[in-house]
Amino acid sequence: MGLTSGTSCGTAETIFNKMNEVLEGHSIPWANSVALAVDNASVNLGDRNSIKSRVLDQNPSIYVLGCPCHIVHNNAHAGGLVYSEMSGFEVEDFCVDLAYWFKSSTKRKNMLHEFCVFCDTTYMEVLQHFSIRWLSLDLAVNRILRVYKALTSYFRSTDEKQARCLWLRALFEDPLTEVHLLFYQALLPTFCQFNLLFQRQHPCIYLLHGQVRAFIRKLMSKFLKPAAFRTTSLESVDLQDQENQLPDTQLGIGLTTKSTLIRLHAADTNTFFLLRTQGNRTGFRMSSWSTKCWRKQISLTWSGKVPW
Repeated sequence: MGLTSGTSCGTAETIFNKMNEVLEGHSIPWANSVALAVDNASVNLGDRNSIKSRVLDQNPSIYVLGCPCHIVHNNAHAGGLVYSEMSGFEVEDFCVDLAYWFKSSTKRKNMLHEFCVFCDTTYMEVLQHFSIRWLSLDLAVNRILRVYKALTSYFRSTDEKQARCLWLRALFEDPLTEVHLLFYQALLPTFCQFNLLFQRQHPCIYLLHGQVRAFIRKLMSKFLKPAAFRTTSLESVDLQDQENQLPDTQLGIGLTTKSTLIRLHAADTNTFFLLRTQGNRTGFRMSSWSTKCWRKQISLTWSGKVPW
């Protein structure tokens, strides 16, 4: 093992020189190297002035593999951004602001506890989501849904005027907020199961090829007809072809999400759901939002340079 030190210990040049020193010390030429597996930081995988660029200068045939857990996590985040742009609901901001609202206030926590008793709900603290922790969003969303009725009652009753409180109150007064959270509750386990598998202590590189393809199939099954990818190469599936897409009523947005939509408002054929919001009848394109989210996640996974 080679360890770097000094003020430049984290630069690509220093790290590569140490790697080169270790290989030379064991009489291993770069020509004998097959692959390099590194984290996805730019110092490792940047196109220029990185460990990757220096390794490929020594042997262009070396396959450089980024962390598949990072790739899947980043794809989930990117898909969420697409969903946010279309729906106006940013799940990460919502979870972070909600946790910070209660984090340092015993009074607010006690008030939420009282509303939990009133709503016949077991009190549980709101969990804080950290964007750099891959599995925290799933836990945060599930916890919010466990106490959602109490949270709704709390924000409808509080008279605090801070901007964060007003923003959260508006979201809890919007019936679509629960729908958005239920959609994420149905979607996120696909990503978490993959990441949990590859965060084990045991060697599991031999599982990567099959698991990545299974992961892609799971995403495709949420919005594509089985015939579109069952007997054909996954790489050749046209994600934009409307003929390959499932009918809107069959999209994999989660059974609880669908039942909540039906409970909130009547479904109009299989094209879109209608919702009366603030006196205006609005088309709720859950199908369009979720489908573009999945397409983004799949396309980014293909571009993540994971060996299929």
